[in-house]
Amino acid sequence: MAFQKVETSIAQGLRTTELQADYDACCKRLLSEKVILANLLKGIAEEYKECSVENIENRYIEGKPAVSKVPTNSDKTPPLITGIDTVHKYEDHEGVLYDILLKSHVPDSKNQIDLIINVEGQKNPESHRRLMARTVYYVSENIVAQKGRVFTGIHYENIQKVYSIWICKNQAQYRANTINHIYPTCYTQYGNCPEKSSDYDLFDIVLIYLGDEEPPEEAPEIIRLLCVLLSNEISAAKKGKILEKKFNIPMTQSIEKEINTMCNLGEALAQEKARSVYLNVLNSICAKSNYSVEQAMELAGIPENERPEYLELLRNQSESEEKK
Repeated sequence: MAFQKVETSIAQGLRTTELQADYDACCKRLLSEKVILANLLKGIAEEYKECSVENIENRYIEGKPAVSKVPTNSDKTPPLITGIDTVHKYEDHEGVLYDILLKSHVPDSKNQIDLIINVEGQKNPESHRRLMARTVYYVSENIVAQKGRVFTGIHYENIQKVYSIWICKNQAQYRANTINHIYPTCYTQYGNCPEKSSDYDLFDIVLIYLGDEEPPEEAPEIIRLLCVLLSNEISAAKKGKILEKKFNIPMTQSIEKEINTMCNLGEALAQEKARSVYLNVLNSICAKSNYSVEQAMELAGIPENERPEYLELLRNQSESEEKK
């Protein structure tokens, strides 16, 4: 039986897209857990270096973090939408849809000073220059959006500092296990009167790069925590034990639920992507040779117990192509 080479079917593409959307939504919900955010702030924000994770979680993070809406199955738990709106809208444009947005109080500040915290998950490597420009744009939007909400008129001194934290997965090995900070600095070209950093310390872009391999023990704790939390290689049960034992993160019902969901979705997504690769390989072999489908599956190394499924998928593809 020979088949024309065709792209993965629309149904398969939609299924993969749906799984990816559900997986991304689950990751956002997991990252928006206050104990995870508290560990994140403890690991990267200067204001919280001397604070305990418990105090950051219970005293300083305000309310429930807002999580952006993405298309999910109707039977899935919907994302939390409270506090800050995750979309800043203006008359001339739609604004940015943030992954996670929250406020957190600065410890021991005389007057209550708040920070605006934006957390973004970046799962696919993209043009690094474009990513850098995007992080600056997001910070700028978060500052501009404070006009009329946080400060009015010309009272720019009331602008709240913005942390824009980017958790970048699947990074090349040379960039993995790295935390970079991008923030304003003062360069005095001439003279002897530098500006006070407290007057312009209004944003900090934090890029956390995660690789595919387990980070070394000497890596910062927040990198090791995120690698475990977002891993597709560690089972849900083992992940829960590591988080409790190594990072003192209790397995609450909501965290345990999201970890189980994420692991199940990750496994399903990996299987779906592998299936698409195999289908393309089989189509290519059959189109370029006189091999039968059975011979092509043998050549591709598809396990015997999975071959009936691939045979049915190939038949469906062929029938769809013939109807066009």
